[in-house]
Amino acid sequence: MSEKPEESQQGGYMPLKEVLQEKELLEILGINQSNLRNLIDNKDFPCIRLARSKRVYLEGFVLEWLKKNIFPQKEKRALPFYQ
Repeated sequence: MSEKPEESQQGGYMPLKEVLQEKELLEILGINQSNLRNLIDNKDFPCIRLARSKRVYLEGFVLEWLKKNIFPQKEKRALPFYQ
């Protein structure tokens, strides 16, 4: 049985997002757990709560959130994920 990727609102297909564990996200962002907790406190920060203290993150959604909320368009930075 072959599954089709989810279709986006624009009519194209969205690529599958990589699921990240907290440790991987900390490493990618170069922040500590305290800073990540501050990000998570934002109600719109994209994380999936699996249990009270267990979370996973969808890489594409996290990077998109960072672009919109942390690095506004007028202040683009030379970050590897900022395209």
